[in-house]
Amino acid sequence: MPNQKQPPEDKRLDWLPEPPGNHMPLISYFTEIFIRVRYGDEQRRLYVEYGGDTATFDFDGNMLAGEFPAKQRMYVKVWADIRRHDLNVLWQLMRREDACFKIRGLD
Repeated sequence: MPNQKQPPEDKRLDWLPEPPGNHMPLISYFTEIFIRVRYGDEQRRLYVEYGGDTATFDFDGNMLAGEFPAKQRMYVKVWADIRRHDLNVLWQLMRREDACFKIRGLD
């Protein structure tokens, strides 16, 4: 998807709809970084993609596994720090109500 023409930043999350029953919904997108979470995960983890690289991060933005460019790792770290409250609310919502929402990227 990174090679496709991108819509304006404020329309990107609407442009990336999730199929019904998706167990790893996209929760944020910015600077060609895709951030997903997994339903049923016992640990707070983010599944992040950029180009051909994939990695797993904790909710504090620390990389746990995978390969990821240093600059994009920093973006994920900053995003997780800025969006900490949203991530915590999302986690509770996913566990209690099996629901999900999108979180803004970096502005």
